[in-house]
Amino acid sequence: MESANDYLPWPSTEEQIKVLPWQGESSVSDHKHDFVEIAFILKGSCIHTYQDSNVRLIPGDVFTITPHQNHAYTIDSPMVIYNCMFYPQALGEDWLRLQTISSLHDMFVAERFSHMQEILHLAPSQINDILVILDRMHKESKQLNPDFGLIQKSNLTLLLCTLGRARDWQEQEENTIYNRKRELVALALEYMEQHLQGDLSVDEIASHIYLSPGHFRKVFKETMGLSPINYINKLRISNACQLLKEDRSISEIAERVGIQDHTYFSRLFKKLVGQTPSDYRRHAICTHP
Repeated sequence: MESANDYLPWPSTEEQIKVLPWQGESSVSDHKHDFVEIAFILKGSCIHTYQDSNVRLIPGDVFTITPHQNHAYTIDSPMVIYNCMFYPQALGEDWLRLQTISSLHDMFVAERFSHMQEILHLAPSQINDILVILDRMHKESKQLNPDFGLIQKSNLTLLLCTLGRARDWQEQEENTIYNRKRELVALALEYMEQHLQGDLSVDEIASHIYLSPGHFRKVFKETMGLSPINYINKLRISNACQLLKEDRSISEIAERVGIQDHTYFSRLFKKLVGQTPSDYRRHAICTHP
């Protein structure tokens, strides 16, 4: 994904269905494209500008960008976004049949006229199902086997139907309460990112969003699939991975991500990454000269 002020070109001319994971922490300026895009936030947080509104995106969010619509990302922490891009004609007549499904009609047709961002937030149990499909599609995009077109058409149909069912599930929940939980978690994530270098506590974050610590833990775990402390640790180590590619001492990096005990930082890093910070740095240097 690259910044653009006009139309973003199709990444290749060999196919009409493609999945590309994108990693980075640089904001993406206003751009548009002539294909449909489904974006899935796997990691990080950002502000997405689309349909004249700004919405904070969090891990587990899925949204669609219809053709010829401007959008942009203001990124404030390292992101991983899966982009599924396709031209509707690649699905042939199946595209018309898919749009008769009410949930998919809302996502791809009615969404263009709603003048607001329609965000689908996947439950932790649904995220793995979507990731399996996206990873399979990404692999097919790289291999381009002779039966590529048929396989990708089937994969995309499965992805769309799975997202449609997830949207139906979300609609069946108490929608106002469900959306409120997501908003609270988005505020908590923003606060975590802004105060990551400090001594963050669950009580402090809960107080910021006007919840009791116990209720905050419950809402966060239901929405994100892990506890606030585990998420903070993953966020700190993720940021440390980026900093280890720079010419900084490991003790300085530990302090910059909010961990004052350098021994604890090394233990936590190895637990979450599987390598010591020094080993990770050596591997990063060898991989990215």
